[in-house]
Amino acid sequence: MAEKPEAGRVRFLEGHALVDPIPHGFDLISFKSMLHDWPERETMRFLSRAVEALEPGGIVLIFERSPLESDEADISFSTLPFLLFFRSFRDSSWYESRLKALGLADVATTTLRLDTPFHIITGRKK
Repeated sequence: MAEKPEAGRVRFLEGHALVDPIPHGFDLISFKSMLHDWPERETMRFLSRAVEALEPGGIVLIFERSPLESDEADISFSTLPFLLFFRSFRDSSWYESRLKALGLADVATTTLRLDTPFHIITGRKK
């Protein structure tokens, strides 16, 4: 990352995400394939703390696997490890409703198919 033009805008923080403070002043906070690992209470804690840390106009971006539909027959062998978590994958509407409850605007979802369906859910802080 150090050689990229964006290097001065990207920070990696060490800490315990449930208890350590999140610095303020960000224009984007992303969650990539981690929220499904947590119960609703902790997931909402992550999201509410992220919203607090954003500048007005900042974006929360969630990138998570979608639950598999029962009629999806083209699942490959390489997908099997992810099926261990299939009960914890949430539909995009779950995330959308939580982002709206936290006061975010312009909440939207894009779905794309990689090895399994993924959702990209975004919301903007007013």
